[in-house]
Amino acid sequence: MSRTLLLLHGYQQNVEIFKTEITPVEKVIYETFTTQIRIVYIEAPFHAGETMSGIATRSWWDPNAFENVDRIHDTLRHMSRILEQYGPFDGIVGFSQGGALAAIMAGLLERPAKNRPISFNTAHPRVKFVVSYSGYREHYNALQNFYEHKIQTPVLHFINTDDPIVSEDRCIRLTERCADVDGRVVSYTSPFHRVPTSKQTRSALKRFLSEFAEA
Repeated sequence: MSRTLLLLHGYQQNVEIFKTEITPVEKVIYETFTTQIRIVYIEAPFHAGETMSGIATRSWWDPNAFENVDRIHDTLRHMSRILEQYGPFDGIVGFSQGGALAAIMAGLLERPAKNRPISFNTAHPRVKFVVSYSGYREHYNALQNFYEHKIQTPVLHFINTDDPIVSEDRCIRLTERCADVDGRVVSYTSPFHRVPTSKQTRSALKRFLSEFAEA
């Protein structure tokens, strides 16, 4: 049986930057799913400035301008089209803002269509799992309805206790909106805000994905 995974980059990244960071994770994915596996990388819809070398970066929404929530709904419309065009997806892997979006999408896909935002219009079934690297719960009031119901989809959380960008506390707040986190929170320490690729984190990822490899 073939598997299809959706991979979502972080804020002020793009697909190419994300790929350079996540190569060891991609290798674990291919090793774990011995059947045919398809990985789909999606670029966020909004411009988010440039790197020091002039490379354009993207965002799923503007974390500094939430007095206007139009962008998150534009992103949900964008992702609805992605789900219909490239899915169905078995799982979603996201980093930072992409991890936050992955959790939001998983939760919304669990709801009946009538209980979703009209911007998230898709017939895609619920995903089987989510992997969240430095994913977090957004704190803006306008988004709290996304977390009204605890997420039932299994989510593996990787939390950097020394992350200079996304605090441990913000990541923990996301775990609190997940129904079952027993054995699904991996804490590690790094001075960098990036996808972890240590032996510890790769082993934890492989154990988690193995639960779904034969399902």
